Order: sequence, then C-alpha cells, then structure tokens
Amino acid sequence: QNGSAACTFCDADTYSTAVGAVGPGVCGECPEHTRADAGSGLLTDCTCRAGYTGPDGTACSPCSPGTFKTETGTGVCTDCMADTYSITSGAGSADSCRACPGHTWSRWSPPGSSVVKNCTCRAGYTGDDGTECGRCGQGTFKPETGAAECTPCAAGSFSTAFAAVEAGVCETCPGNTRSDAGSDHITDCTCLAGYIGPDGAACTPCDPGTYKANNGTGVCTPCPADSFSPTPALASPAGCRACPLHAWSDEGAARAGNCSCLAGYTGLDGTECAACVRGTYKPATGSSPCLPCNAGTYSPTLASSSPATCAVCPPHSHAPPASGNRSACICVPGFFGAPGGACAPCPAGSWCVEGMAYPCPVFSSSAVESAALGACTCVSSFVGENGGTCDECALDRYCPGGNASHACPEFSWAPPGSDVSTDCVCL
Repeated sequence: QNGSAACTFCDADTYSTAVGAVGPGVCGECPEHTRADAGSGLLTDCTCRAGYTGPDGTACSPCSPGTFKTETGTGVCTDCMADTYSITSGAGSADSCRACPGHTWSRWSPPGSSVVKNCTCRAGYTGDDGTECGRCGQGTFKPETGAAECTPCAAGSFSTAFAAVEAGVCETCPGNTRSDAGSDHITDCTCLAGYIGPDGAACTPCDPGTYKANNGTGVCTPCPADSFSPTPALASPAGCRACPLHAWSDEGAARAGNCSCLAGYTGLDGTECAACVRGTYKPATGSSPCLPCNAGTYSPTLASSSPATCAVCPPHSHAPPASGNRSACICVPGFFGAPGGACAPCPAGSWCVEGMAYPCPVFSSSAVESAALGACTCVSSFVGENGGTCDECALDRYCPGGNASHACPEFSWAPPGSDVSTDCVCL
C-alpha cells in the first residue's frame, strides 16, 4: 500500500526472495516437513522440522522408527538407546523411545530398535521376543540373548545359581552318584546302583556278596543263599553266581569258597560236589567225607544225608561196612540162605558158611547150626579127624565116634565097626 507504513513479513513457514513486493502472494510455502521464521527471504531458510532430516530448502524425510530428532535443521536422526524401541516415524522427542518390557536386567535391544520384537531376553533369561523375560532357574543356563530356552545342566551335575549364563556353573556330582539333567541342588546327586550313602555325598560300593539294583538311598542286599559274588559295587542280583552243583552257601557269600557241599554230597569247598555213594551218608554240609554205614547194615540210597537210610540186614546175616545193597547181607556161619534173604539154621549133618550149606563127609555128622567143616565128626563105628575122612573102626577095637579109637581089653576081641566096649567079647 502507499504511504509510510512498514513492510509486512511473510508468514512463518514461508519465504520470499522478491524485492519491493506489494502483496503476500509472493510468499511461497516452504517444502514439506520444513519450517521457517516469519520474514524468511531464502528457500534455504526453510529447514527440517524436529523429527525430520534433510538439506535446507528441500522436502525433509521423517526419522525412521527407532530414531528421533529433537532440533530443527540438517542434523541426523538419533537412535533410540539400547533397551528401548520406537515404532514412531518422524519422532521429534526421545520420549517416543519406549523401554523394552520387563526388568532392565532381563531384556535387551540394540540401539535404534523399531519394533518391540527387537527387545530380546538377555543371556540367563528366556521368553518370547517382545515380552517380559523370566530368569533361568536353578539347574539351567543360557549363554546367548534371544528367545531360546534355558539349557539344563547335564545329567551327573547340578547348579544352585539363578540366571546362569554359562555351563561352567554346573558342578559335577560327588563320586559314584548321579543326577537327572537340570538338577538344582547337590542332594539331587544320589548314589548309583551298586553304591550306598546319603544324598549329596560321595557313595561307597556295596561289598562283595551284596548288590543294590536301584539308584538313590538304600541298603545293599545280600546275594541269595546258594549263590556268591566276588564283585564289589554289584548293581543287579543277576551278578550273583550260582554255587557249583550240589553246593550251598549262606546269603551274602562273597566267594566260591563259601559254597560248601550239601548234606549227602562231598567235595572241596567251591567245587562241584559228588553224591555220597550207596552204603554211605553225610549228615552235615561242608567238605567232610561221606561216612560208611555200620557193619551189619546196608543203604541203596545215593546222596544219603542220614544214617537212618542204613537198614539192618535180615536176622542171622551180616554185611561189611559201607554196603550198598541188601544182597551184601550174607548169612553168618551156621546159617544158610540166598544173599539178602532169610537165613535158616544150618541142618544137622552139614556145615554152613557164606550162606552156603555143605554136607559133612561120609560117615560123619554135625549138630544144627554148625559153622565149620571141623564141626563134622565121625559117627559111631567110624573114626577120623574132625572134618576129615571117617574109616570103619578096626578089628579088635571099638569107636564111639569122632576121632576116638579104643583097643578091646586083653584076651578079648571085637569085629570091625564096633562102637562100644561091650562089643569086645572074650576069646
């Protein structure tokens, strides 16, 4: 307008390079996302707004998510700090950078993170990306950032640490113990099968002759009777070896020598035992020899463990010690009969030995139950040695029997075969 009025500034966020301008139409709009003070005379007076960046006088680009710019001008966008993120494009304040979910010690994001999923769990913590993280429990560890699960300590180890970041926190269990993977206390270390002791302490092996089949606390169980084991730390009853044939042991035997022969069997301790033969018996266990049945008895029983199996021979018969059959029972002298059978008195006129009856020599006789040839004596009218040949009594003599021969008195005679003195008659 005419007159002395002052010049009017172009509005803020516009500019004009014209001189002597007479209307606001010469004031041009600054490029997109720029600003200028009122009265700006150059395009380059249009500078980027907060949250935008670019050269002066040109349209500005918004700061990308995860960054911000608090001042105007050509400055670069600043990354949100680590452990924060921002989803805002063109952020003009650090307040757009939001803290990652959860506690600061459990999650992490790199500077300039633009989504919540850039917030990942720190080593020692676990959870889905972008969510609150939980610490790794005792017995586990996690060495890397991210959503991976915590790794259990290996079997045979334990850890009491929370939020552990390395396998080195997993301590080895004491000697001869075991633990499941992920164990969180030393008392989770329990004795292996074959070993005993309190939880959490080194365990000692079961003694030879015993076993322990289960892990954990407990006692060693003796090997069953009739078996043995020389092996310490035995973890199964299958390791208890059977005693040799016909041998026996108490439970808990530690060596073959503890296996002794059963009653009725004999042999060295720790070896296969042989049955007592017929005619013998053995009432006790051990390595002692089998005992013979007494004379006059017999036993047909193999592996007898009692003298009661020794049966008495039939009456008037006898058997030597250790006889194994009834047929060993032979009639005693003076009786006769089949071996092992009934024995009858030896009849008159015979003599009996070894169960056999023999007739006396001709013209001799014997009493009932005669037991020897010498029991046969010449009958009357005959003479001879006992058990020998009997001859007819000679002329002028008389023979009453046996080995006696008498001369007739003087001036008398007797015919041959005379047996009494009255057979002698005077001449």
